[in-house]
Amino acid sequence: NLHSFPTRRSSDLEITKKTISLSKRQELESLEKRVGTKEIEGSGVIIILDDNSEFQNTNIDTAMCHGANLRDIINLLKLPQLEVEGISINDTRLHLQSTINCFADGTSIDTTKMFAPYNIQVIGNTQKIINHLKTKTLMPELWEQIEAKIISLEIKKSNNILLPTIHSTPQTNYFIKSSYEKTP
Repeated sequence: NLHSFPTRRSSDLEITKKTISLSKRQELESLEKRVGTKEIEGSGVIIILDDNSEFQNTNIDTAMCHGANLRDIINLLKLPQLEVEGISINDTRLHLQSTINCFADGTSIDTTKMFAPYNIQVIGNTQKIINHLKTKTLMPELWEQIEAKIISLEIKKSNNILLPTIHSTPQTNYFIKSSYEKTP
């Protein structure tokens, strides 16, 4: 018969359903890792950013690591060509809405306050990450402080990095009711 079409067997249909289901589960797991709700394990780079205890300066603005130093490094790590899968600072996992702020003699990552030394763990393309971190023109202010021995930076490869999940669910408050009332 010229007009007969091949029929699918029920076992073929079950295999197709399982394949689609597996594909969706893998996609979901990938998204969970990217947003930080799942741990990530892999190879990458460990970066230690620290105050230089030998630097003799009583001016707190210039004698220590600041949030700006961390932001410079994190912004560099976010470049797509570095293929970074995840980042943590002092065991605090960064997510898409993470904030890094400076206060007195420390830094806050989201709601977690921390102090130097900053242990930054990154999973991604190890060689590309190291090459970019060592390119002084990409972070000139940071490298000026390192060369002046104000702060120290150590970069090392690791084949076994485990990034934790985020500590809390990121929240976005676009509109916050103000207690301010306009008077006539």
